[in-house]
Amino acid sequence: MRLRWPTPLGQFTDVTETHDVCRSGLRIHRRELCQAGATLWVTLPFDSTLPLAQPETLARVAWVKETPTGGLLVGIEFEASSRSAVGAAPSVDRRRQKRVQLALAIQVRPAGAPWPEETMTVDIAEEGVLFSTARLYWVGDSVHITLPSGTIPSRWGTGTGAEVPARVVRVTQQPGSVEQEVAVALVPSFARRG
Repeated sequence: MRLRWPTPLGQFTDVTETHDVCRSGLRIHRRELCQAGATLWVTLPFDSTLPLAQPETLARVAWVKETPTGGLLVGIEFEASSRSAVGAAPSVDRRRQKRVQLALAIQVRPAGAPWPEETMTVDIAEEGVLFSTARLYWVGDSVHITLPSGTIPSRWGTGTGAEVPARVVRVTQQPGSVEQEVAVALVPSFARRG
């Protein structure tokens, strides 16, 4: 399996093996420190010989325990199962468009910044995307989004890896975390070209 961990300086990728897997999550052994509540993306199973992007699932570290032999035993819960847990607050969705839950590696560059950050989408729609980040964004910020080549043929372009102008429309702080979920919408003049 492959784990993709967000860090302040980009994403860290870790290829490892599972100890246990179930419908709601998995358990791994890890030498590097990680915190309960941390966000990551899981590709399971992972095949490093495939040239195409492989599906990734949004997840969170549920618990971390030290082992007597050294290292850590880490419980990872898939985000879809934690959002539908009993007692979880229902999410308020005011979107007019249908969105598809899709973990996709993207680049986001704030207007005026020379370098983009690499992050992951939470969901995507015809005229917008929701992504997770530790970078601070504010409603109204202008950004440029780059999707991987050949992934989404739509108003986002033909999947050529070109930057698409967008504007931040919502920022939601994740409880107990430095991460935010940021919703952006295509700039209207660009959206009409599709």
